[in-house]
Amino acid sequence: MSIIRNLIFTFFVGVFCTANVYAQDFSNKGKEFWVVFPPHQPSGTNNSPNLAELSLYISSDKNTSGHIVINGDSISFNIIAFTPQEFILPRNTTYVSGLESATDDPTLIQKIVLNKGIKVIVAEGKPGVVVYAHMYASARSAASIILPVSVLERKYQVISYIQSQPTLAAVANESRRSQFSVVAVEDNTVIRIQLRKSGQISGSPYDVTLPKAGTIYSFQDPLDLTGTSIESVSTDGTVCKKIAVFSGSSSLSIGATGSVDPLYQQCYPVNSWGLNYFITPYQGKNKFNIRVLAKEDGTKVMINGQEVLLSANEFREFNYTNQAAFAINSNKPIAVAQYSLTQSADIGVGDPDMVILNPVEQNINDVTVFLTPKFDISDQNINVVIKDDGISTFKINGQKPTSTFVKIPNTNYSYLQEKFTALNGYLSIRLTSDSGFNAFCYGFGNVESYSYSAGTNVKDLFQKLLITNKFTSVDANAVTCKGTPFIASITLPYKPNVLKWKIPSYAQVDDLSPKAIDSSIVSGKKIYTYKLNTELIYQTAGTYSIEVIVNNPLGDGCSGEQEISFDLEVIEPPKAINKIISSNCIADSVNFIDASIVNTNDKKITNYKWDLGNNIFKDYSANFKFKFDTAGKYDVKYFVITEIGCISDTLSTSIQLDEVPTVKFDFSSITCQNKEILFTDASTAKGNTIIDKWVWNFGDSTTIDTLSSNIVVTHSYVDAKKYKVKLSTITKNGCQNSLEKEITSHPNPVIGFIMPEICLEDSFAKFIDTTSIADNSKGFKYKWNFGDNANTLFPNTDSIANPKHRYLQPGDYNVSLEIKSLAGCISADTSVFTVNGSRPRSTFLVQNDTALCSNKEVIIINNSVADIGSVGRLIIYWDYDRDLSDTTVDENPTIGKSYKHNYTKYSFPNTTNFKIKLVAYSGGSCFDDTLRSISIVPPPSKAVPLSTKTYVCKLDTLHFNAEITGGLPPFNEIWSVDKTSAANFSANVLNGLIPDNINISLKLIDPKQCEYLYNNIQNLNVRDIPTAILKAKDTVICNGDPITLLGSGGSTYNWILNDITKFSTNTIDSFSTAQNGTYRLIVNDGFCNSLKSDSVFIKALNIPVYTLSYNPFSCIKGNLVINTNATDQKNVYLNWDFGDGKTFNLAQPVSHTYDQIGSYQIKLSVKNDYCPKYEYQLNGDSVKVVAPLPPSKFTLFVLADQDTLLSPKKTDLGYINYKWAPSFNLSNPLIPNPMFRANSSIEYTLTRTDPVTECFINDIYYIDVSNQIVVAIPKAFTPNRDNLNDVLKIEYGAGLKTFNFFRIFNRFGKIVFQTNRITDSWDGKFNGIDQEMDAYTYLIDYVTYKDEHITKTGSFILLR
Repeated sequence: MSIIRNLIFTFFVGVFCTANVYAQDFSNKGKEFWVVFPPHQPSGTNNSPNLAELSLYISSDKNTSGHIVINGDSISFNIIAFTPQEFILPRNTTYVSGLESATDDPTLIQKIVLNKGIKVIVAEGKPGVVVYAHMYASARSAASIILPVSVLERKYQVISYIQSQPTLAAVANESRRSQFSVVAVEDNTVIRIQLRKSGQISGSPYDVTLPKAGTIYSFQDPLDLTGTSIESVSTDGTVCKKIAVFSGSSSLSIGATGSVDPLYQQCYPVNSWGLNYFITPYQGKNKFNIRVLAKEDGTKVMINGQEVLLSANEFREFNYTNQAAFAINSNKPIAVAQYSLTQSADIGVGDPDMVILNPVEQNINDVTVFLTPKFDISDQNINVVIKDDGISTFKINGQKPTSTFVKIPNTNYSYLQEKFTALNGYLSIRLTSDSGFNAFCYGFGNVESYSYSAGTNVKDLFQKLLITNKFTSVDANAVTCKGTPFIASITLPYKPNVLKWKIPSYAQVDDLSPKAIDSSIVSGKKIYTYKLNTELIYQTAGTYSIEVIVNNPLGDGCSGEQEISFDLEVIEPPKAINKIISSNCIADSVNFIDASIVNTNDKKITNYKWDLGNNIFKDYSANFKFKFDTAGKYDVKYFVITEIGCISDTLSTSIQLDEVPTVKFDFSSITCQNKEILFTDASTAKGNTIIDKWVWNFGDSTTIDTLSSNIVVTHSYVDAKKYKVKLSTITKNGCQNSLEKEITSHPNPVIGFIMPEICLEDSFAKFIDTTSIADNSKGFKYKWNFGDNANTLFPNTDSIANPKHRYLQPGDYNVSLEIKSLAGCISADTSVFTVNGSRPRSTFLVQNDTALCSNKEVIIINNSVADIGSVGRLIIYWDYDRDLSDTTVDENPTIGKSYKHNYTKYSFPNTTNFKIKLVAYSGGSCFDDTLRSISIVPPPSKAVPLSTKTYVCKLDTLHFNAEITGGLPPFNEIWSVDKTSAANFSANVLNGLIPDNINISLKLIDPKQCEYLYNNIQNLNVRDIPTAILKAKDTVICNGDPITLLGSGGSTYNWILNDITKFSTNTIDSFSTAQNGTYRLIVNDGFCNSLKSDSVFIKALNIPVYTLSYNPFSCIKGNLVINTNATDQKNVYLNWDFGDGKTFNLAQPVSHTYDQIGSYQIKLSVKNDYCPKYEYQLNGDSVKVVAPLPPSKFTLFVLADQDTLLSPKKTDLGYINYKWAPSFNLSNPLIPNPMFRANSSIEYTLTRTDPVTECFINDIYYIDVSNQIVVAIPKAFTPNRDNLNDVLKIEYGAGLKTFNFFRIFNRFGKIVFQTNRITDSWDGKFNGIDQEMDAYTYLIDYVTYKDEHITKTGSFILLR
């Protein structure tokens, strides 16, 4: 008996799975996919259609690679984790057109499309991917999630919509149609389709064979196909194969006529439909529609408080305005689709789209999706529904969403509407949560939109492989651990007659009388559980294909014996890892923390087994604390068990606990800043505990000393303040105790004293103490040493704060001071003190003395010196003749030091010359002076800006000059503005940039390089320029008709043709012209000229009146030649209507063929893009189409080598032209009665033609040439009045001399026909009555040309 593979589940480790699923990956992530690029009606025109492209977006949670395969051609992809990539597919090898699609026309219903299926395949051994498809063009957009082969099944129902205006003219041969597409994923797939149109069954189910994987069956219809059922079947009772199904519309409007968009969604297998859905409104919209489709009879749906009863394949539609989110619940599986409306039917932008929603039962918790601006999508959004307790963990790209979740009334769910912006390229969005969620993505633009499910699980809710063992705490679907014994069970939606288990590495187990161990209700259907009574175990991780052969009593269109395949994943067991945090002190509790590594598909640990050194394992929590009673060594052991019963290896760790040491230490009594302090340890430990580390922390962020003995340590402090010194002692096993003490680092005195400036003539030198200390303590003790040991007359030391000393010799002396603070901290310092000997010499230099600018400081350089020592003081008199108080005094002068002075009392011309006197002191009694005169350069007395206007126009210029009085000419003028973003200068030309108010400044530079700045000497406005707007009521000159251009934006107008010719209309804002070309406009608002306006191209369009003529008669299937002077012209559209439903849109159709007889009128419609006045239609004369008469076949018997005149056996009115073929053995092949002579038989075709209609008949004449005289009767004839073999004739040839009679007898011997003319025939009647179908006898009598008398008899059959 044949085997059917109903389900093949494949598990992938990854993030795209439900939070509580511990089994194979039934999400939209996979390793093999099939995609179809279905028909769409493009926007645009027949001559310029906007054809759609198809992009695939591929992403994964891991780096992976693979190929996109199209008809043998391959496109490689390499995916970086969580980063979708876009692949634009070639349209010519993937697009399935409407002309390639089937319809319910019996001649077209079996049409299939080969080699256009799109296959996405992941490289061997690489992680799986998720795939989304997006179809887009101008004003067209639709997208869909793509399901992997691993979750495809064999039964589907179509979801589409009411098809709006399906009778409108096609665009690029594409009409508005409801549609679905089926893609085979295996060779020799047979599908069975039961059409439903507008909700009603249409016709009987029919089968279609798809011979190769990737073969597409595309079906279109003007009516809504929702509810159409599609399933794969087995016509020979063998395998039913998986298929992929897509549905939607080539284009439609919803809620209003007008703009349209296609619908495009991949359908979900009916076994994956759920019971519970949530409906959330579109962001930025007021309206939406939904459809609910039932799988089974008796489906009760509660929708927004309303109960609806549905039968199998029945759907119900609901339309909503300003509706909040709500739940849909059902007692049996349903599918739900949500629709956006045509742009004019709702607020905002966006056209119709459809998304097939996912039930709560198929939620996900991690997925990466795309949002795209193609083709003109401006508004991208994602709607998310999640349980309230999962909101806190929901993240978008690792961050909390910016929008707020909204509570769904009367549920424990909330929803989110998050908006995104994808201006250039597409956005990659990752959605994650610890809790499962449902989501769909959508985008709206001007008259276009898309929406698709963000991700889903596609689980068969009825058939599962369950794995259990003695430690299992949950149902594990098709997953177990290496080395763990387990029991396998299967769930089925029926009671099988036989179960046969085929398990790798084990013998086949046949259960000939299976009995269910349990049953349950799932989605309204009873499910039975059957257990394999054999314990299994695998010692190697990997994927094992378990096959269960089930004798299904239902059959379900396939073999009664079905093979159900499951991929059992044997994973590595968890790896036990723990963290034991211990102070190693008996006084503290030990912290035990689990850090075990668990397989992605085995997420939860249920048992934590600990042995805390007493050889007894007990259950503890993952993290806990425990306090031991006595010091010593403890051996700890640990292992974990997961909820699917996987057991880790046992981990062993040792813990050593010590007694706590007692810490003591002391330090030096004097503690001064930056002085070493001694620290001494006195710590002890009890019992066997040994201290082997001492850690000193001195509290000043310096390096902590860690010592292996308790030696005395030293430390100094940089800053004077209080510190906390901490000593930590650590035992050999790590038990630590600490003691902290406070220590004060006292500040050191900061030595300072002032040394006087003296010369040898001064009586004494007085030193002044300026010492300070940070804590402001008093009671300093002083030790002075004046460095004058050779002086015996005056003491060299002193102990007061501010002492005096008499020096007897000039020179340098080392004066030192030592100070001790109250805290005992000592500081000392020594400075060199100079006793100057002779009088100083005063001299200075005036810098740049020939160009002293009045607005700059005068600078002098001191060059004064002393013979012994140095100059210790300077006094500078800047205006010695006028003001002795205008001075600068320097107590620390040096050679080369500069001094600056600003002459505020300068005035021109009265006060321009000054005298500077410098007095240099080398002591209190020793000085010298010098005097110099200087002259100041006079400045301008006035500078006035000059310009022609008090404003400047944006993007225009204005020239500036200055009127200057006084000063030292000539001047260099430098102009500037305060707002360079509004205007700038090029030399003295001001350039207006943007409208604003600006201030003009001027800098003058005279020949002495003196600079004079005049800030904000003029204020003016940068005026905005007017905007010239040029419009045309018409942009095409139709057959020379003038058009009018309209302008706005100013008070005067200048019109420019082709940037050369100008036409001024002054204040008139319109202009009439019949010249074609490019026009621009410049306007003036009374101040400023505008830029040239955007151009308007005016073109001329001349539309002639065409003619047409043709033969008023034509033969069916013949070429009717059409004569016309029409020519193809841009922007002019010709449409030939031949009256038989066929059209042609080029100028010269040449000829046309009619397929049916009748009278037809040919019309030529001439339309254009711009000139409706000159649109017209030519109506030709009627053409009569006739069918040719049927051909006949005759046999003529001719004597060899005798001239025989051939005569047509059949003639018809109008068929007057003759042609025999081949032409040999004939006197003339172009006449009806040629002379024939030959010695062998031959077959001729006699073509008879009607020259008026050009119809022709090809009669067949077989010329039987022999030496025999032939007179024969056919074996049968059929007098049924179909003009074929309706009469019985004598077949004869040459050689007859006399014909006597021809008689026919019925079975009773009665004559029913007789004649003495050889050309007469019998029509099967006697006395006008049809004779019965029977066998009849004939008698013929004749004489040959050899005078032989012949009588022949025989029989024939009359058939009816």
